[in-house]
Amino acid sequence: MADYRLIVQMKGPSTGDRDVRLDDFLDFLFDLRTVLHATDRAIAHSDEPTTYYSVRDLSHSSPATVVLRAEKREIDLDLRDRVLTTFVGGVNEILSGAVPRGFGAGLLLDYQQLAKHLNGRLREASFEHRSVKAKVSASFGEKIAQIVGPDRREHGAVSGMLDIINVHQPRPFFWLYPAGGQERIRCFFTQELVAKVGQAIRRHVTVTGMLRFKAKMLQPHAVNARELEVHDADVDLPSLRGLRGIAPDAANGESSDVFVRRLRNAW
Repeated sequence: MADYRLIVQMKGPSTGDRDVRLDDFLDFLFDLRTVLHATDRAIAHSDEPTTYYSVRDLSHSSPATVVLRAEKREIDLDLRDRVLTTFVGGVNEILSGAVPRGFGAGLLLDYQQLAKHLNGRLREASFEHRSVKAKVSASFGEKIAQIVGPDRREHGAVSGMLDIINVHQPRPFFWLYPAGGQERIRCFFTQELVAKVGQAIRRHVTVTGMLRFKAKMLQPHAVNARELEVHDADVDLPSLRGLRGIAPDAANGESSDVFVRRLRNAW
């Protein structure tokens, strides 16, 4: 029988009662969900994850343990095992200093978010799927920093669908989803663009500003946005039918079939 479980364990502080605090517990699981969904999107080449997760078991005993089960969103698309295997295997590859296959800078930086919680109150976290285990501590973030290298910057533009606005951070940002299954890009924006960003949700846009690349990566992982161009929705664009009769004198009085035949014969 297929096993779609992910066993997550968290160790609290090394002193005191060693219990995991509720806010640390929730924050870590929130970022874990973000990483799992980002891994899913990278595999599926989709803007939306193909899986969601149900809680199958909870245990307070040291360490605190949560058993999650991956559930498929669509009947005919099942990437559950692949997502969990890629996640646990990816963590182990990162720990060895390697870049997991198919991981770009954006996805690696998502994984790095897991390490920010391992600051003492959470000492360590581990993941297990189908008897394969991975264990992370604060040094996990340093491993990723070594892999991706420092930022390099250049002025430019990127296009895609604008979605998921977050204004609750010190620097508000939205996610840009480029066409073709490329990794999403975090776009930071200023107060001057707030109204325009709000009007552009789930619209195709072009963002111009300072593109931020990791030294070893070809695609930008972030943009400091200076300009935002919102493109017309597909339903507002002209159709081929709408072009009929737009240039009635183009054939100089010839019928369309004679005009096309003459051009074809001229080739």
